[in-house]
Amino acid sequence: MTEGSVSTQGKQTSIRDGWQGWSWRKRGLVVLAGVVQVALFIAAIFILAGQVWRSSVLPSEGATPEPVSEQVRDWDKPTDPRELEAYNFAHSLELPDSLPKLVPFDFNKYARSDRSTIAKAYFKHLCETEAGDYVFKTIEKVEGLYQMRPRKKATEEEFRDLYRMEDPYGYVNGETEDVPFMFLRKHRYRYFEQAAPGSFVDMEGTYRKYYDDSLFLLSDIDDAFVIFWTENERENRSLRKRYEKNRTYRYGYTWRGIYRVRDREFGIAGSELIVLDLQTNEILGVRRGFALTGFRRPNWEFTPVCPRYEIRHRSKDFDFSYWFIRKVLRPVDPVEWPDVTF
Repeated sequence: MTEGSVSTQGKQTSIRDGWQGWSWRKRGLVVLAGVVQVALFIAAIFILAGQVWRSSVLPSEGATPEPVSEQVRDWDKPTDPRELEAYNFAHSLELPDSLPKLVPFDFNKYARSDRSTIAKAYFKHLCETEAGDYVFKTIEKVEGLYQMRPRKKATEEEFRDLYRMEDPYGYVNGETEDVPFMFLRKHRYRYFEQAAPGSFVDMEGTYRKYYDDSLFLLSDIDDAFVIFWTENERENRSLRKRYEKNRTYRYGYTWRGIYRVRDREFGIAGSELIVLDLQTNEILGVRRGFALTGFRRPNWEFTPVCPRYEIRHRSKDFDFSYWFIRKVLRPVDPVEWPDVTF
């Protein structure tokens, strides 16, 4: 070693001698302290990563949530002026304060869950806090009612789109083309009213031979409403139709889709079926319900729903609307389920 140089050998020897001179307990504490520091460093990295994920995927309180993947869209709105008028009226109705209020869903509670788990938990939350049949007033001996918003038959493309259908919960095929048959049965209503031209006008081909010719008559320019009735509840050919210039029946029903935070993103759709007094616009009853479908491969045609159809252990059935409406507007000669002949 040259003069003026610094020797490191002595330092290394002293450190080694010092380490060897420590007791095993002291050595263990030093090692443990090092392990704890490394563990805290790794934990900090995971916590920071979790905060970044939560802020990017889940909304903070009061913030507007962003969709996880697909672009959020509005449902399809009517383009026909009369249908749009009925749509706007349905969405303008103010419901009684006694209905359950919206209870926010805690997305942050499921920060580490996958989308399927969140969807099921969210659906359960809505079913437990909001869904149900709410009857505010019962009207007895009702002969006829007015359908304010007829339903159009859904296409395969609509069933498999998360956003296009306004009311997947309340939709059933049986309440589209031949809806009068759902309401004009024995022990149900005697008259069913729609806006002109009403059902059956567009039905062509061999089906016509099974129905009375009056069902396919076109309305005059000043005919605004159509009334259906039947002379024999058990025969299709007994169903009749006539046009009127003014609405005849006082009580009616309509429906509308409802929004909930991030609902369609998680394969959930809600709606309300509303029964009302058309003279006073008094709300007589509301059925609020929700449907759940897969968000990767949606199919609204067959989905779990709440409230469920109470008969035959099905989610929904052909007379899904009548099932609730008859609780509010009692027919002249009603028969209670399950003692009913279909």
